[in-house]
Amino acid sequence: MQYGYGQTSERTQRVKSLIGDVSELAFAQGFDIEEANVLLDVIARDFPDGEEVFVSALRTLLEQAVKDGSIDDRERGLIADLARAMTNPISDEPVVQVEGKRVVLTGDFSTDGGKATVKKMIQSAGGTVTGSVSGKTDYVVVGSEGSSAWAFGNYGRKVKDALNLQLTGRGKVKVVTEGALMSFFEENDDKAMGVLERQRERFHEQWSSAQVVRADFEGLTAGQQKVLDLVKAGRNVYLTGLGARESHTYWSA
Repeated sequence: MQYGYGQTSERTQRVKSLIGDVSELAFAQGFDIEEANVLLDVIARDFPDGEEVFVSALRTLLEQAVKDGSIDDRERGLIADLARAMTNPISDEPVVQVEGKRVVLTGDFSTDGGKATVKKMIQSAGGTVTGSVSGKTDYVVVGSEGSSAWAFGNYGRKVKDALNLQLTGRGKVKVVTEGALMSFFEENDDKAMGVLERQRERFHEQWSSAQVVRADFEGLTAGQQKVLDLVKAGRNVYLTGLGARESHTYWSA
């Protein structure tokens, strides 16, 4: 079945519901074996194939608790940590280094020039930006504008992949905010901040002569910038898309 932009599948909705139930129970003082068995019944009914890493990890913890005959503080803490990671996977730890690190960007970024500018800043600081999450990824940076099509209603595929690596022990990738990354640059890297300043100057040059500009204008997206560059180069351009800042843009040679 196909789902429209911003919609989630029935399976994703079931995972989201399970996360909510586990979060509520994990932080309750009365979480006991009876409730653990109820959750195991829900998992057996709704996730018989066991493909979701979160579901698999939860099943393992619950089955161990039931086998022991009671839920001790350690097991309750592990379940709470799992629920916390799925409810709010963005790390509280600040970015401490970019040089030599592999970074994945996800969501929409509020920095002038969006994701393209952030990518250039990372590269100027000696980091590498990749398109997908792997066991070699050090950071997944979540844009502050988010994304209306993220899985679980809050987080996207790249964040989910990072969580899968964490839960299976196959990677130590950290999920951080755009703000955490920009704070690192502001405090530690003048070269990266120079990239941002040049981008801002470019926007100012492009729009200083415009007759009408919205007061909350934050700069062109990467796609919009590409169209402008093509027009300035004398190329034939066909532009279409949604009436929004991150509209889909197409161009022809």
